[in-house]
Amino acid sequence: MNTGSKGIARSLLALGTVGLATMTGCATTPGTPAFRGTSGPVAWEVADIGQVVSPDKQRMRWSYTVVLRETVGSPIQFEHIERSSYSSGTEMIGSGVRLRPFRRRLEANSEIRLPFTESWGWARSSAASTAFGGAATISPLTVEYRFTGADGQARPITVVVRVRLDRSVGKVVKPLETTGLLPPAQTLRNDDLATVVGTWRGSYRATGSEFDIPVEFAIRADGSFEANENDPITNRYRGTLQIRDGKLAYAQRDDTGTLTLYKGAGKRFLAGHVSGQREDIAGAPPSTLSYTIRLESVSPAIPASGVDAQTQRAAAQPSPSTSPTPSTLTGTYKGTVAGVQQGRSYTAVVSITLVQSGSQVSGTWFTVGGASGTMAGTNVGPLRWDLRVDQAHPCRASFTGTATASEDGSNLGGTYTGNGCAGPVNTSFTAVRQ
Repeated sequence: MNTGSKGIARSLLALGTVGLATMTGCATTPGTPAFRGTSGPVAWEVADIGQVVSPDKQRMRWSYTVVLRETVGSPIQFEHIERSSYSSGTEMIGSGVRLRPFRRRLEANSEIRLPFTESWGWARSSAASTAFGGAATISPLTVEYRFTGADGQARPITVVVRVRLDRSVGKVVKPLETTGLLPPAQTLRNDDLATVVGTWRGSYRATGSEFDIPVEFAIRADGSFEANENDPITNRYRGTLQIRDGKLAYAQRDDTGTLTLYKGAGKRFLAGHVSGQREDIAGAPPSTLSYTIRLESVSPAIPASGVDAQTQRAAAQPSPSTSPTPSTLTGTYKGTVAGVQQGRSYTAVVSITLVQSGSQVSGTWFTVGGASGTMAGTNVGPLRWDLRVDQAHPCRASFTGTATASEDGSNLGGTYTGNGCAGPVNTSFTAVRQ
């Protein structure tokens, strides 16, 4: 299944999935695959590699980011991308070479990050696959991408990236399966939106696919959400949820659907079906893609129906009644940072490691995108800290703000402002202790 930078099951280039071929025969392997290299004026790297094995253990799926960096000081305008693949253990790979439009500009001395996926394994009709050991016996797959365009002097440019994939490559992830029994369904009232605020982790599976794809949703009080796809994250997108007829109406670009809240045995789930239109081949009529989503809450539940909306909103905020005891905030937190810089919104997944000593707290932070630095705070009231955030990479910057915590220290949130790499920054964050 293809995934890209604009939402669940949305292909970046519709080039990312290799056909599943019966593993017989042999082919010549041209070139030497690698995870970084140079091609003309561009240095490239393959990062954030994740691996998912199908539940029947016959196929594998890799997600990753291809990073292209311009190194000689001249911008490049790309126009097309060509994808091909080959393996030492098969004579047939997918549908051969595929050429697609790819109109992206790589500025001088800058980089662009492109999410891709590939899947590879035994064909479903291959009776021999299980006998031969399933995914454990799949031959390595090499995928080649050729980006073509021109530089600032109109000279033709071709950038070649080769990715070699096998079962030893990437972080192996076992996401929440989209099948299986759920606890009883709950009917949401129109003022129950606060009950789903927080972080939810799970997966989605497209109709006809073999793979459960890991996703994480951060749902806000206004019903908007930010989602991260794959592990490590290669794809981020935003959408909205609204209560309608006792369920959640899901909207994300062209995709719409319905999610139901399920609750029982101390656990909460959101599950349902979503569909949208996809243009898989340029110029061809779009096709409909549907998929199933299942998410499990990793945030404390807020009171549900029967509690008025004002009380629910108050319950969603950290309690000001008591101050945490020393060492309450010691630990590692994971969450989302979101802000605005030069009029443009951005989001990132952040990890924060803190140590509290009395009224002082300090620690380090980093984002999946590569930013990092330190953080320090002073307790100035019940569950409230004055905050200083220093950034060391990709540029040096300092920010000030405030942070609050839940009474047991398991949830953090705050805002800060300052001047970042490209100008003034206004940022908020939420995080949950792991």
